[in-house]
Parts: sequence; structure tokens; C-alpha cells
Amino acid sequence: MDEAGIREILKKKGVVIGFKETVKKKKDIESVVVSKDCPEHLRERLKSLRFNIEEFDGNSIYMGSALGKPFNVAVIGVKKVSK
Repeated sequence: MDEAGIREILKKKGVVIGFKETVKKKKDIESVVVSKDCPEHLRERLKSLRFNIEEFDGNSIYMGSALGKPFNVAVIGVKKVSK
């Protein structure tokens, strides 16, 4: 997934930023996007919670920038589309 993909998700679905918030809102999360430099223990925990995981093409600095945030972001949860 690239920056354009992140921007598209922001427009259409919305996201939850951060590992803790993603896990807290597990019922509302469709999939998870992790940066290339996301710590392995976080990836393993997300896999054990049976999240569908996609990898962002850049590191956490670029992912934060793609989200318009002035900080690094290693994990985002993509919200389910409500009907």
C-alpha cells in the first residue's frame, strides 16, 4: 500500500491510529496497515488477534506524513464501512 492508498482509506472509511487504539476498537476494524519498520512483536500480536494485515510501502515517518500527522505512525486500523 502506498500514500495514495492511505489517503483513499481516509476519505472513504476512516482510520484508528496506533496499536492500542486499534486493539481497543477491534470490533470496528476491517483490516490493519503496518509500516515496514513496525516492531515484530506488534505484528505478531496483531496476527494472534486475527487481524487482516497489509504493509505500507514506507516507514512510520512516511506513514505519519501520509496521514497528515506530525508524528510517526506504525499501525493504523481501517474502520469497517457502516451501512
